[in-house]
Amino acid sequence: MKRMARPREFDEDDVLERALATFWEHGYEGTSIDELVAATGLGRASLYGAFGDKEQIFARALERYCARAGDSLGIGSDEPSARAALERMLRAMVTNSSPKSGPRGCFLLSTAVGGDAPSVARDAYADYTARLERALTALVRRGQESGELSRAGDAPSLARMLTVLLQGIAASARAGRSKAQLEAAIETALALVAPQPT
Repeated sequence: MKRMARPREFDEDDVLERALATFWEHGYEGTSIDELVAATGLGRASLYGAFGDKEQIFARALERYCARAGDSLGIGSDEPSARAALERMLRAMVTNSSPKSGPRGCFLLSTAVGGDAPSVARDAYADYTARLERALTALVRRGQESGELSRAGDAPSLARMLTVLLQGIAASARAGRSKAQLEAAIETALALVAPQPT
């Protein structure tokens, strides 16, 4: 008689969120299977059975994060003001990188840098950065055409600068910069790239 497979007694989404937070806090190399077991509440056998080894668990957590991050790339598509869209994005990066509790910075950036970073993280980060830069280029071009954004540089150059700024916000938050300091940097950037009409 064929045995029926037992239904899983855990929420897969919740387990992946806990695994993601653990990798985010400690990095890929810094996260052990024992830490994943403790964070998820699953036994080692259940964790392996449901998700595979550490690399496979990380890949699933990364895929989950990238899907969420990709939602932010429709920058300003539903907003008539390019300046307002840019400001909203910069402020969201500060807020998301500086939570009151939990890991700071950007999960992709935190796990993609360093010689021990897994190739899947480096590839995902490179892909996201390229997509972000393309989306920002389109937004800057629209803002320059409407007169909302500076024409001090061409759209690709300004988009590259803004991409580096966003990465810098995440890295600085991870390193301990206060939210107030990051918000002040945003104000300076907006004054240069998107000055308010006088």
